[in-house]
Order: sequence, then structure tokens, then C-alpha cells
Amino acid sequence: MIETDEELRKTFKNFIADFKHFEDWVFIEWHNANGSSNCRVRYIVNEKEGELHISGDLGSAIFYWHAKNTWQDIAEYSKHFSYFKSKAEANSDDGMTDSDVAEEDLRDFIQEYVDDETLKELGYTEDEFIEEAMEGWDVYGDGAFTRDGFADEDVINLLLDNEFYSAGKVASNRERLWAIGLQMILEKYGDEGVHVNE
Repeated sequence: MIETDEELRKTFKNFIADFKHFEDWVFIEWHNANGSSNCRVRYIVNEKEGELHISGDLGSAIFYWHAKNTWQDIAEYSKHFSYFKSKAEANSDDGMTDSDVAEEDLRDFIQEYVDDETLKELGYTEDEFIEEAMEGWDVYGDGAFTRDGFADEDVINLLLDNEFYSAGKVASNRERLWAIGLQMILEKYGDEGVHVNE
């Protein structure tokens, strides 16, 4: 289930950050103040090279900006999630699929690339085409269109021939939590960059 950012922020309700600095490296331990390791995240930032390494209970990832960036800069970037996510070079999470988003993606594709004549030749209206295509969507949980489903093979072939292989991919809650954690650390500690006992 896709949760809102507000709902996800509740995950970190009682979290605090501990900072350690070693030359150009900043280590941030984002954890529950009660000592629980549930949802604990370690952010390691190489500020000289613009690298972010994430590990912990929510999986792992490596992000590169290939330029000098402070941990605060990177936390600011996380507010623009699509840009932030585009910097991931490696990620332990493949994201999720959402059928509503897949249908929107299909509708956009059809309106831009498939003319009415082609739909008529196949014997479908736009809505019928989408309904049929969804019969071959996400059969293996990867958001891809496949001939292994129940969809009309001609519909799937049209999609695949036009290099429309998958739809409905959305970021997982874990990926979004990585960004939300950074945002909350920035809000709470800003320019301090050190843990303040509360």
C-alpha cells in the first residue's frame, strides 16, 4: 500500500540523529530515542565527492552527485524525490507497482503514440484497450507487460513493439522513508550537524 508522506513521517516520530565527522565524511545515525533498532537508518555522506551511502533496517542504497555537497545539500535534494532517486546508482529496493498509476501511464502512452485508426483495427476503444492491456500487466510483480497473462496478444505486441514494456512503477515506502528521514534530520538539526540531547 502506498502511504502519504505524512503517514510515513510518523515512522520516525521519536527519532533522533547522532552525528560523527571524519574529515570530509559525515556519519548520521537516525534512530529511535527509545533504543529500538526498528527502521534505524545510517546515512554516510562524503561531502567532498557528493556521495550518500544508506544502510540499516530499511535496506541500502548508494547515491552519487559527483560534486561537493554537504549533508544539508543532499537533504535539500531529497525534497525533490524524483531528482533524488535519479542519483541512486545501486538500490536494494526495486520499488512497487500500482495499477492506478499503470492505467494512467497506459492512457498517456495511447493518447501520445496510438492513433484512433490503430485502436479501431484492433477492435478496441481507448478504455477497452487499457482494460485488455492490464490483463497482461504485472503478471510477475515487476510492472511489465507480458504475453503470459490473459490479454489479447495483439494488444501486448503493440505495447512491446513500441517499447512500452512496463508501467505503474512507483517508489516503495522504504525508498521514500530514506528521503523523509533526511528531511526530518535537516528540519530538526539544520546547520548544527550535531546531536542535541533532548
